[in-house]
Amino acid sequence: MKTMKKETLEEFAERLCPNKQVEYDMIIEGAKWQQERSYSEEEVLEMLKELEIECVINPRRTEIKEWFEQFKKK
Repeated sequence: MKTMKKETLEEFAERLCPNKQVEYDMIIEGAKWQQERSYSEEEVLEMLKELEIECVINPRRTEIKEWFEQFKKK
């Protein structure tokens, strides 16, 4: 079984776009943008805990989407 070497974001961008600074920068900035808007495992677990509490307090609550909006990253 062959193991893959992990590469940094910068190494990945350089491999895809050698000598192309604009494309390289776009890959780096796009990845940073996506990372800023992603949830960590801890954040997801905290949201689920909050939802569980909310469901115990108000078991008929059906506005999950509205509840989730308070956690939404902008």
